[in-house]
Amino acid sequence: LHNFVDDMLSALDDREMFSRKQFKQMRKGVDEILCQPTASTSFASVLQSIETRLMELFDAYKKRQTDKRKVQSLRSRLDEIRDDHRERLRKSGALPEHFDEQIKHKPKGTSHRIITATTDLSYLDSEVRFLNRKLFRRCFRLRKVAVGSYDVDCLTHVGAADTDSDCVRCICGISDDDGSMVQCDSCHFWLHEECVTVKHGSHEFECEICRMKATRTPAVDIVLRCQPQIKFKKCAYYRTLVNVHNIQVRINETVYLQKLANDDHKAELRRLNETSKSSEASGSQHLVLQPKVKPRALRFQPKTFARKDLRCFRVERLFASPEGHNFVFGFYYARPHEVYCEPGRMFHEKEVFATPMFDTLPLDAVVGRCLVLEPRIYILGRPRMPRYDEAESYPKLQDVYFCEYQTGKNSRYFEKIPSRNHYYINTEPHNFVRFPIQLSLSRTFTVCFLPYF
Repeated sequence: LHNFVDDMLSALDDREMFSRKQFKQMRKGVDEILCQPTASTSFASVLQSIETRLMELFDAYKKRQTDKRKVQSLRSRLDEIRDDHRERLRKSGALPEHFDEQIKHKPKGTSHRIITATTDLSYLDSEVRFLNRKLFRRCFRLRKVAVGSYDVDCLTHVGAADTDSDCVRCICGISDDDGSMVQCDSCHFWLHEECVTVKHGSHEFECEICRMKATRTPAVDIVLRCQPQIKFKKCAYYRTLVNVHNIQVRINETVYLQKLANDDHKAELRRLNETSKSSEASGSQHLVLQPKVKPRALRFQPKTFARKDLRCFRVERLFASPEGHNFVFGFYYARPHEVYCEPGRMFHEKEVFATPMFDTLPLDAVVGRCLVLEPRIYILGRPRMPRYDEAESYPKLQDVYFCEYQTGKNSRYFEKIPSRNHYYINTEPHNFVRFPIQLSLSRTFTVCFLPYF
């Protein structure tokens, strides 16, 4: 009884719910019930009296509180405490009838599963406010932006760079400025040396974007010059790899994956794994291959997908088998409706959670591109390339998320991601657009909608 009372009072001990005076009076009343002589009262009657006193306090709070989500959160917490102590009493054989009857009439399912039972996924494809540029006045319209309906690799908004600038615009689409760089003599942008082939003895270098007069980042395959030591035997690993949707998938970026219709690719992965085990792994190799520009590399091919049917995925590796099968390896991100939590837990609409679920999938499962930032970068601004500023208002973007927490194997607990595990974003002025006023992150959103009586 004392443990049950302590747990229930700890859940109710909140100054937003009750004043210190009210809480002390309630505590005093419960203590008086506990101090009654055991000879004149039974265990069941004392437990029922305590529950009645606690529920009176909860009903008083429910009448004052206008936010129904907070009321439901407290109710779920109290039910969890009751369930826990019910199991203890059942094991000891001292479970009162009234305590068990209330549980029997309770709807089936535990509190942390309610969130998946009544999930509203409309927040994934909410309407976005756009500026109608065909008119000369500020005229806004609302429409839904599907994945794949606009080109994030468009370069029309990027003008020529200054001769002495440090702007990075590479054919790989990655804006990192680490390592050796080469400057184009036509546009004056810098490119990664490992992504291009410079002819020795030539006085001028012209990048593929200038040579082809491209209006978007070319969809080219770029092999990693320094192949990883741990790898599948005879497989080539890439920095970027183009799939059947003409999407240039890049290492360390975030993409959308569609659900596979079958698992045929697993047979090929098993064969590669057996081949690697049967022979000794070779050391790192140094490859220099000319990037191949595919015929459709300069054209954007719109094909729309609903976000509720896709999953966010962080690309760790890209490789191709000797038979020509392309694969992507990485881990999944979970959205708010895909994690287990208390129904009252609040989220941000653009919040995702890193999971320990790693997977190797066919490259053609990638159907779109998205962006996952750490919170301090999310509120600061957006990268220039790839461009996600199709909407008139940055905070309303559909495909830009932030990730602050990672989940365990069963997605039932959260912990902050160490700073060393965040992915690098170039925030230099030539590659990053800062907001005039930093955004504020407030978690006021929940995907759990429950009926209230």
